[in-house]
Amino acid sequence: MFCGKCGKKLGCEANFCSNCGTPLSQDLESIDVKTGGASVNIGVGNLPNSNIHIGDKIVKEDEPLVYEMNKTVNSRLPIKASWAAFAGAIGVIGSIASIYSVLSNGLLNSTEQNNWFFPLMPISILLLVVGILLLRSKFIWLQFFGFGLDEQGYIRFVRLRGKCPLCTGSLSVRYSGPKGARSIGASCSRNPEQHRFTFDPTWLDNL
Repeated sequence: MFCGKCGKKLGCEANFCSNCGTPLSQDLESIDVKTGGASVNIGVGNLPNSNIHIGDKIVKEDEPLVYEMNKTVNSRLPIKASWAAFAGAIGVIGSIASIYSVLSNGLLNSTEQNNWFFPLMPISILLLVVGILLLRSKFIWLQFFGFGLDEQGYIRFVRLRGKCPLCTGSLSVRYSGPKGARSIGASCSRNPEQHRFTFDPTWLDNL
């Protein structure tokens, strides 16, 4: 056995280095074990470059992982984001005006009044919000599917699926994290807690 600091050769039962005094004993908290679908990595305490690897896939902490995310669904909708935002704004204004007119004339409970603005209001708000978000960020994700913009400004309905670079699991895009600090990322179906990767929608083409 050798000291991890000065390199002096020591006996197998030594607890401290006789040359520099560095403690050599290791407790369970100083051993970092990471497992994957095809490998096991064990980091041993204060010994530099002393990782133990079992398996055929070696991934270093400072090396970025590259994975491929495919569009399983990529349907172009016959509406542009600017049209959706404009139609939503007109619908919201019209609904507010209609509600004000009905309330001011006492026609809310009238059988002759067609309260068309009740279903129109949420639809208009949805169009307005989706249109503004797409014009701003060009991509929004709703946990299981998303919407993006193509080069002509048309809205595309998108579903994504990829393959985990660490195991044989499949990757799906999800929001996760504590409340108030949730972020979007790619999560593995086999090991969703440890096999998580950053997701950047700008990687996607035709959006």
